[in-house]
Amino acid sequence: MAALALASVALTASPTCAQVTDDDPGVTEQRATELRAWMRAYTEWKEWADKWRGKREPGWFGTRERKVKPDPPVWLAGYCQSSLETEGDFAAGCRLLKDWQTDHATAMIQEQTRDERARREAPSRTRWWSNVHFDALWLTTQIPATYGVIGIHATHKISGRLHIFMAPGAMLLNIPTPSGNREWKPATDLGVSYQLSDFNFPGTKRVATLHLNVAKAWVVGNRGSFIDSSVELTGLSIAFK
Repeated sequence: MAALALASVALTASPTCAQVTDDDPGVTEQRATELRAWMRAYTEWKEWADKWRGKREPGWFGTRERKVKPDPPVWLAGYCQSSLETEGDFAAGCRLLKDWQTDHATAMIQEQTRDERARREAPSRTRWWSNVHFDALWLTTQIPATYGVIGIHATHKISGRLHIFMAPGAMLLNIPTPSGNREWKPATDLGVSYQLSDFNFPGTKRVATLHLNVAKAWVVGNRGSFIDSSVELTGLSIAFK
């Protein structure tokens, strides 16, 4: 785009034309006229190509034919190799020629690479709620099993996909009793969380992340001993982005 800006300045200004290969004013003026016409045509094509790259331009009855990239004057490349000019139409034409010589597909890749690098280097901003997990389908491997039906906890990322609980979470457990029945009990839990994958939450456009959790839960108000009051659970949680 810098080349386009320089070309625009050159097209609107009227600097003194540089000598090209000889001292014939007629040749110089003729080449200056050819150069201005090409710069204008290429600038217009470049703007069109940047807008419609990879897409078809719609027309009245379908899509329009893609515009042809205009060729520079045949003498321009040779002039630019030997010229030391830094100002004027001819110098601006040489700068625009470098842009013309860059393949359009290569330019797209370079631009995408710059955008990707900028995205990676930009400081990430994590929304606080992306660290809040909603728990469901937690259970133990022991028999009779204890089920974690619903819960919530917050995590902190420590490395890669691995997270740890920032503070004790809360969960509603369905636990067996000594009499053989089952009852509902609140519990607190601590553990680790491993990020699995992102998905679109059903029925919404929100993106959520699925995690696998391994935690130890302590039953609140259990009449048994401290050891009997704790249970190890494995289950899933989701966090919204």
